[in-house]
Parts: sequence; C-alpha cells; structure tokens
Amino acid sequence: MGVDQESTGLYYGASRTQVSAAGAALWDVRPILDRRRDSIWARVEKKRDDICEELRRACENEGFDAQVIKSMHFEQPAWVKLEC
Repeated sequence: MGVDQESTGLYYGASRTQVSAAGAALWDVRPILDRRRDSIWARVEKKRDDICEELRRACENEGFDAQVIKSMHFEQPAWVKLEC
C-alpha cells in the first residue's frame, strides 16, 4: 500500500465484517496498530505523557485546580485535555 510498515508500525487489514441493508458487503479497513515499545505510536504516547505532566505541573505551580486527562494507550490520535 506504499506505507513503510516497519517505521510506522501501521498495518492495514481487510476483513468482511457485515452486510448492509442493501446487500452490499462492508469491509473493515481500519489500520491495525503494531504495539511495540519502539514503534512511532509509543514515541507519540511518550510525548503525550510529557505534555500531560507539564500541564499538571504548570497548573499546580500557578495554584489552579485543573483536570488534565489523556487518551488511552494506543488510542489514535493521542490527545490531552485540560479543564481549568
């Protein structure tokens, strides 16, 4: 598919999952994430964790009562949410 699977850890699967009401076959073509410690997704999660911790620390230092939450492991896209 033109994707460098080794560096990205991104693989595509294609499996028939169900049939629509019109009788057409539906295919599940979502990417399958390679869950290795050295994959690009693991590096993204490390950055996500760093951002989350920095936000927590900054809010605490300023005396703000803030809620900082983050996405689950291997959830894409990775995200951090701040409510203050």
